[in-house]
Amino acid sequence: QARGRGGQYISVVPSLNTIVVTTGGGFEYDKVAPYVMAALTKGGAPLPANPAGVAQLKETVAQMAQPPAALPAGPLPETAAMVSGKVYGFEPNSIGLESLSLDFDDPAQAVLHIKLQEYAKTLDWPIGLDGKHRLSSDGRALRGRWPDADTFAFEIFEIGQESYQVHFKDDRVEFSSPKLGIEFEGQQVNP
Repeated sequence: QARGRGGQYISVVPSLNTIVVTTGGGFEYDKVAPYVMAALTKGGAPLPANPAGVAQLKETVAQMAQPPAALPAGPLPETAAMVSGKVYGFEPNSIGLESLSLDFDDPAQAVLHIKLQEYAKTLDWPIGLDGKHRLSSDGRALRGRWPDADTFAFEIFEIGQESYQVHFKDDRVEFSSPKLGIEFEGQQVNP
């Protein structure tokens, strides 16, 4: 057996003349393994018909074959210049975010400087502003946009996709991810 990060597994089962390969993220192989093994050891009995599941699988495969949707590119709002290089600190929170700052020196790419409790140093992640992901040195792909003049939204693709918003107001910032159910505020630390 070979075990990789985030659900990447290869299992060789010589007694069944089978190799099982899983790729993906957001699941634990140990939770699905009993179902896989049960399906393999039923002695060739067909699985029950599942037309809804087949339709969903076909739709998902078709979507995955498409390139990611381009995000609208355009001029940066005035807020980008006002917050560029400013550091925002946070009280203890559920994701361990200690501080962040964004540099908007290039209209096609921002840089997120982020300090998380689990890392000893600040991480520097490039963010594509032209609809294209930028790859960080630690394997994350990021892109972002300004949905309104005071809110910067970005997505991180690593094992799955996570989306975040940073809403700026005066010397405060609201950091949120509706999908993950997080929302907390920070304060500018270098006025």
